[in-house]
Amino acid sequence: MSRNSRGYHSNDDPLQRLSKTLSYLLRHGAVDAELPLTPDGYANVGHLLQLPQFKGCTEQMIRDVVAADAKTRYSLRETDRILEVCANQGHSLAVEVALTAITSAADCPQALHGTYARFMESILREGLKPMTRQHIHFSKREPTEKNDVSGIRKNCNVLIYLDVEKVLRDGIPLFESANGVILSPGNAAGCIPAEYFLKVLDRNSRTNFVLDKNKKY
Repeated sequence: MSRNSRGYHSNDDPLQRLSKTLSYLLRHGAVDAELPLTPDGYANVGHLLQLPQFKGCTEQMIRDVVAADAKTRYSLRETDRILEVCANQGHSLAVEVALTAITSAADCPQALHGTYARFMESILREGLKPMTRQHIHFSKREPTEKNDVSGIRKNCNVLIYLDVEKVLRDGIPLFESANGVILSPGNAAGCIPAEYFLKVLDRNSRTNFVLDKNKKY
C-alpha cells in the first residue's frame, strides 16, 4: 500500500481523500494556499472550491465530508448565505477556534493521550508538548479497533492518563473543542511534565509502561 507525504493511501476512497485535503488546508495549509480564514478559523467554501486541489469538487461534496466524518473534525456555518467551514481543532495556524474552558475535574473525568513507545523516553524527560500545533491533544475515551475517537490515533501503543485535578489545581489550562477533544497549551514552558501523568499504560498488555532503554521500539 503506497502512501504520499500528505498521508494519502493509494486505496483511499474519494471522500476520504477530500477529507484529508480539507483537514490539512484548514489546520495547516491555508496561508500557503492564500486561502483567507476568519479569526476563528472558518474558510469561505466558495473561495476554497476555487483552489486547484479542489478542482471538480462541489459545495455538496464538502457538506458530505463534514456529515460523514466519524471524528466530527469540521463545523459548518452560514453567514449572510455564505457557507463557511472550519476544523474544530488540531491547528498549527494562528486561529482562535471556539473552545470551552474546563474548570473542574468533574467536567472531565478522564483525559488520555495516545502515543508510541519510541517517543516515551523524551516524553518522560521533557513532558508532553504541542509540537507544531497550538495544543496538546487528549481524548475522553480510548480508541478501539472498530471506532475512531477524536483526539487520539487508534493505532497508538501507549496511553498516558492525565491527572486532571492536579493540572487544574496548578493552573494549567484545559479546554474542550466542539468535537469533544480535550486541549491544553501546557504550562508556562509550553509542556505538561510527567509529574501530571496519573498513569502510563502499555495499550496491548494493559500493564504499566516501563521504559527499556535497551529495547528498540
